[in-house]
Amino acid sequence: MRLWYQLGGIAAILVLTATLATAGDGEKKARSGPKIGDAAPAFELKATDGKTYKLADLKDKTVVLEWINRECPVCKKQAPQMKATAESMQAKGVIWLAIDSTAAHALADNAEHVKADKLPYPILDDHEGTVGKAYGSAHTPTMFIVHKGKIAYTGALVPAKGDERNYVKEAAEALLAGKEPPLAETEAYGCSVKYKK
Repeated sequence: MRLWYQLGGIAAILVLTATLATAGDGEKKARSGPKIGDAAPAFELKATDGKTYKLADLKDKTVVLEWINRECPVCKKQAPQMKATAESMQAKGVIWLAIDSTAAHALADNAEHVKADKLPYPILDDHEGTVGKAYGSAHTPTMFIVHKGKIAYTGALVPAKGDERNYVKEAAEALLAGKEPPLAETEAYGCSVKYKK
């Protein structure tokens, strides 16, 4: 009888080990929030440039939303490429907005961040986390492209390993050309969004 308990325990350990080994191996986790093709959740947020941005006012535009946290190492690492991509897309008429859903971050602090890092776009204040949760944004950075009011892309800026592709640039350029994005969804990675508790 004791042998059966031991064998059962070993089997359980093997199953758990196999599960853990494969969980992060290219398996896409289910994401909450709107799906590709769904209407983008509406928002009205104050920004570091003194303006209030309403998504409804941009319904005919292609809008990139970047979930940002100035203290996140991944955001810091990708900052140069993020800025370059934003400037490239803005030159083609794309609207680029960053959103900070970090509970502890004040609008004034983010205004200093925009100024110090010379960001070519404003940061919108979502310290209550309402908009971030509506979009299902779990990491910084997380990228969304809203095209004519609908979610057209969500995920990362570039692959976690290597940056030979720029998913956001590819998707935005395809949409501007009247085509479907080569990849409409990738898995975002980075720091967890520090929502209000």
